[in-house]
Amino acid sequence: MQVLERYRSFDRPVRLLLLNQLTINLGFYMLIPYLADHLSAGLGLSVLMVGLILGVRNFSQ
Repeated sequence: MQVLERYRSFDRPVRLLLLNQLTINLGFYMLIPYLADHLSAGLGLSVLMVGLILGVRNFSQ
């Protein structure tokens, strides 16, 4: 509960920014397994190519 108390201690704009960043990160990291599956099974890329594509994508972000 200490985290929730710290969250509530911030001003409203800061809480909105934190919540927005959480949803962006959650959505992105939920997409990665589906993207890896699509690249390997759907497009027939090798595991090495899938890892390289996802690695370059993370590095460029």
